[in-house]
Amino acid sequence: MKNNLDFISLDIDIPPIELNFEYCAITSPSLDIAIVCVYRSNNPSSCFETFFAQLDLLLQKLCCFKYLIVCGDFNINLQSNTNEKTRLVNILKMFNMKPTITTPTRVTTETSTCIDNILINFPIKNVLNKQNNNIFNGIGDHQYAQIISFHTKPLNEVKKIFTRTYDPTKIENFNQALSNTNFNHIYTVQTTDEKMSAFYSIFLSILNQHFPYKLISTKSTNKKKWMTTGILISSAKKRSLFELSKNSINPSLHEYYRRYSKTLQRVVKAAKRLHSTNIIKNAPRHKKSKAVWEVVTSYSKPNKRRHVEHRVVHQDQEIRDPHQVATYFI
Repeated sequence: MKNNLDFISLDIDIPPIELNFEYCAITSPSLDIAIVCVYRSNNPSSCFETFFAQLDLLLQKLCCFKYLIVCGDFNINLQSNTNEKTRLVNILKMFNMKPTITTPTRVTTETSTCIDNILINFPIKNVLNKQNNNIFNGIGDHQYAQIISFHTKPLNEVKKIFTRTYDPTKIENFNQALSNTNFNHIYTVQTTDEKMSAFYSIFLSILNQHFPYKLISTKSTNKKKWMTTGILISSAKKRSLFELSKNSINPSLHEYYRRYSKTLQRVVKAAKRLHSTNIIKNAPRHKKSKAVWEVVTSYSKPNKRRHVEHRVVHQDQEIRDPHQVATYFI
């Protein structure tokens, strides 16, 4: 991986299941992109239901990324007309995921199947190598390698950051793990640099095990353009009064805090109203409606996206395809 890229391992709270659903993931917070590799074995003991359930959970966790790429060896032939292929396609449609490979990825003297693919959640037209994304290399039993190329636009601001979370239980477990670790390997190497490298490798492994990186969203500070210096100062004073009133039984202080809070609330509402009015007033005449909707959206709470697989039973046949399901309600 190039040194100028900020990709890092992505920790997802979904346990892999051997043979059924094995995966790894990386992400770049500056590009808002996630790349996942998924494998389902063709072993007879592999369970399709488990695979589909885990894939659905994974896509629910990652659908918020602007660029989501899932590289998969699913061992499900997308050129066939099986129930498994239909089920996979329906799940992908629910999350706006599209396969980029349409030609056979494994060819033998008797069969040709498309069981490897690269799935994306952005338009196919953005892929630069649509005509040559399935390359014959003669390596391995599949013999073909899949690759896609596309441009990304860096975000103006980092909205996601990686951090470690610490709590007393994790710290206690970490200290216990350190005390039980055998550091004898450090004394088997000769130079100081080698000793330091050996210690760092052992320590970092334990640290990552107990305090893995978590991807969290950060609040943008420049969204509240109505916030003035006076409101910031008053908000800080309100917090101070709140701390004082918590530890005081003086009724005068409590009454002062309530009056101050109500006054600040009125000031904030007035500032928001003035800011919204200026946005609409200063917008060009042909963009007034758009400005109004932008103001409404800025004060609306976004609803959490939910993905539900809809099923309809018609003439003793279960239908899962979202487009076919919709036709029964027209």
